[in-house]
Amino acid sequence: MPRPRPLYFAYGSNLSVTQMIARCQYNPSVSAKPLAVAHLPDWTWIINQRGYANVVPPSLELDSSLSEATTTDDVLPSTGVYGLLYAMDREDEQSLDVYEGVDVGRRSNKDSESGQPSHVRPTEQGSGAYNKWYIDVRVVKALDVTVEVDEIERVLVYVDELRIKESGPRDEYVDRMNRGIQEAMTLGLPASWVERVVRPFIPAAADEKTRKSELR
Repeated sequence: MPRPRPLYFAYGSNLSVTQMIARCQYNPSVSAKPLAVAHLPDWTWIINQRGYANVVPPSLELDSSLSEATTTDDVLPSTGVYGLLYAMDREDEQSLDVYEGVDVGRRSNKDSESGQPSHVRPTEQGSGAYNKWYIDVRVVKALDVTVEVDEIERVLVYVDELRIKESGPRDEYVDRMNRGIQEAMTLGLPASWVERVVRPFIPAAADEKTRKSELR
């Protein structure tokens, strides 16, 4: 049975349920409840020029040395992006738009101009930090009875189309990402994927403390 609204695919600091509870004040019991771990194939996870997480679709050019797969896992793909799925209440999604820096004045996407169909990318990014895309992901671990493993879900993904080059994270973001990683790994986010894809950008908490002490 189709869902009334797409689920939300979190891949950055919103991997933290703690952060989602703080951000989703309208209906946190729904909007901040993780329903599944899911996989987005072919896209690439990076920290971009703003110092925050971004996912880059294969249709956009990526200046990356980390995007090629080197190994495969016996159970789960080692490429693509993993994240958590949330069933966002409409009002909480609007609040999340503000946190993510979505341009409220962005104009509608025209298929012929962007190369992306309007049902995937309804609007242009405008001056915002992220744009809203709607794409399919595969559930790899169910955390709720409303989802099933291997089910394909249409989800909301925040994408920064304007900044798709690799860079370093902001200091405050490292701590928030580490909290999100730790919380999501307890729910089933693949540790091998975190080590191969995320750790080159986000040092583990102990490593970050060592790095900061060396800078003093």
